[in-house]
Amino acid sequence: MKRLLLIFIFTGIVISSRLAPGITVAGKANLEDVVNNAFLTSGAETYELNVQGWAQINNKYLTSQELNDALRDICRVIGLDGAVPILTVERDFRGISAGGSPSQGISWQVSLQSLAGIPGTANPRDETYLIINGTQLHSVSRLLDMKEKIRKAFQLFGSSEPNLSVIITGTFPGKLSTEEKQAIIRRIFRTAGAVWVEGVVDGDFISVTGYTPLIKDYLLSGDKKVNLNIAFRYHNIDQKTYIYIGSPLLGGEY
Repeated sequence: MKRLLLIFIFTGIVISSRLAPGITVAGKANLEDVVNNAFLTSGAETYELNVQGWAQINNKYLTSQELNDALRDICRVIGLDGAVPILTVERDFRGISAGGSPSQGISWQVSLQSLAGIPGTANPRDETYLIINGTQLHSVSRLLDMKEKIRKAFQLFGSSEPNLSVIITGTFPGKLSTEEKQAIIRRIFRTAGAVWVEGVVDGDFISVTGYTPLIKDYLLSGDKKVNLNIAFRYHNIDQKTYIYIGSPLLGGEY
């Protein structure tokens, strides 16, 4: 039963319907310039841009018709007219989603998830959440446009500042050495004015999180601020090293 977690499958991110213990969202600011400049510093070839916004939009348990009407309005704002909705109804849960790739080179995925409150439990209140995910391949030219469309969609529900994440994926030919990857991370951190918080090195995989005051939006993991994540992974199939740069964190498999 989807009772405690809202599972947003578009990027593999799992977001608690009530934020997970130890993780706090704070501050709101533009972050696209910092992430884009960090990516340019890497020297990688652009593979994919992902922009995602999510927020609780009301304290209601919406009917299937209300979800359908809301989805229709959202799709109109982002230019996804004619998308076929997929409705899911379970006990204490209703969800609706739609996706597609209209003209202008952006693929969109939209999900509305409404949960009924259960008195006497950890989740006593009715809540509805919206997540919008936009993807552009081989370019970041539509970054600002995607962000603005996401913002306008949330304005339909009185929420002009959704929680925003930006992830840019790039590639390098061949297999970079650990030293080369570490040098790129140092360059990116200098460009972003970031400090290292923690990292993982596991064979060809490297993931580092940091914090930069240039981005006001951040997560608290324990008592540490984090708002920049860089990862590398080598793919044998196309023999390329992939770099992932995101804020506040990377989500999904990479």
